[in-house]
Amino acid sequence: MISEVGLVVAEPSLENHIEEVEVISEQLAIDTEMNEQTERLFSVAGAANDPLQALYAMPGVTFSSGNGPGGSEPVIRGSAPQDNAYYIDMMPASYLFHVFGNSIFDKHLIRSFDLYPAAFSSEYGNATGGVIDVKLREPRNQHFTTTLHTSILSAGVLIESGIGEDHAFYVSYRRSMMDQFIDEDDVGDEASGFSVNQLPISDDYQVKYNWSIDDQHNLSFIAAGASDLLGATFSEGNNEVAKDPDFAGPAEIDKRFDSQGLLWDYSTEGRSLKTLFTHIVDEENFFYGADFYENTQANRYFGKIILEQAIAEDHMLKIGASYEDINYDLDFRAKFTACSDVSPECSTVDTEVTVLQEVLSIKAYDAFVEDQWRLDDQHTLTLGVYLSNDDYLKESRPEPRLRWDYVVNESFKTYVAAGQYSQLPRLKEMLNEIGNPNLT
Repeated sequence: MISEVGLVVAEPSLENHIEEVEVISEQLAIDTEMNEQTERLFSVAGAANDPLQALYAMPGVTFSSGNGPGGSEPVIRGSAPQDNAYYIDMMPASYLFHVFGNSIFDKHLIRSFDLYPAAFSSEYGNATGGVIDVKLREPRNQHFTTTLHTSILSAGVLIESGIGEDHAFYVSYRRSMMDQFIDEDDVGDEASGFSVNQLPISDDYQVKYNWSIDDQHNLSFIAAGASDLLGATFSEGNNEVAKDPDFAGPAEIDKRFDSQGLLWDYSTEGRSLKTLFTHIVDEENFFYGADFYENTQANRYFGKIILEQAIAEDHMLKIGASYEDINYDLDFRAKFTACSDVSPECSTVDTEVTVLQEVLSIKAYDAFVEDQWRLDDQHTLTLGVYLSNDDYLKESRPEPRLRWDYVVNESFKTYVAAGQYSQLPRLKEMLNEIGNPNLT
């Protein structure tokens, strides 16, 4: 975003005939405020001052709490939650929502978010559902400020300050408060064979440190993470226990992710270059029933670069590439049946217990090219291709994509988009013992 350029010329004096000229130079503006679209989402009924909650009010978007351990995530146009892709300032994220559906972000830090429910652009890959891309605002260069907030749902603190003329930062932390105000004995339902051992505890954090090197270069350190913990006991009278008595007993879900990244942003007239390096740790620990457990840890290193170059006044070329190194560590003891997400019955009562310890490493590469051409005031055509490869499937996957935008008038516009999309198999689907390594 470029600041306004002003030019003032004074009328010449009859005495000295001297012209006075005042020039305000162009400068790279920092996005420290929420954009207009996100502000409007705060007013959506039921959003509870959480812009991402407004997603559930959009056509074709609902939530699911029955897709394995983990809780509530968006179901976008019928796809499974696992088929979506999430990003925070270009960094891949494991999840954006806690177990009760509230987002993992302090509402004061969201700059914008974009939902692509289908036929998304060539910039995004490894998803066959939707894409949610969240951007955090930049820190404000201001006096040291501390903001505290608390309610029966959550409590948090936001610290923000400038450091000299070119540096600024903020740190945000929030924690759920339900376990402090509600007694666990008041929540369970003995008639349904369900009692609560641990009320949900959710927390999240965001850290951003910004160094404005000059008018064209900006360097940011970004850290974000979240965790959820929930425990219960299932006994006689519970539907799952009635199907398989081995499910009786205590159960607990403990999942979290932590990410840290460096983002370098170079911007000049007609050109923008973004480079990201990040490290992400995902953990999901789930135990239940007759000493069953599924513990998974993923250690990920991710790098991405995106170049936008104006070829002409109405012609923009976008090129990008990324590399990801993922190391999985799985410790598994459970009754496993190969059922799909839509299987009405998935009986495990006669299934043998599978014990598995597995370490798996995958290196993945992708690149994309996208050409956006504004034909006239009403028509814009975007052509692109996404190319991916990895050392698991060992095959290249070119995926062409196309979008046509049409502006009818100032208040109405529409578009048509189509493309080819693919997704890597999930971890359990890759393994010989419980999956199918021949999946494409």
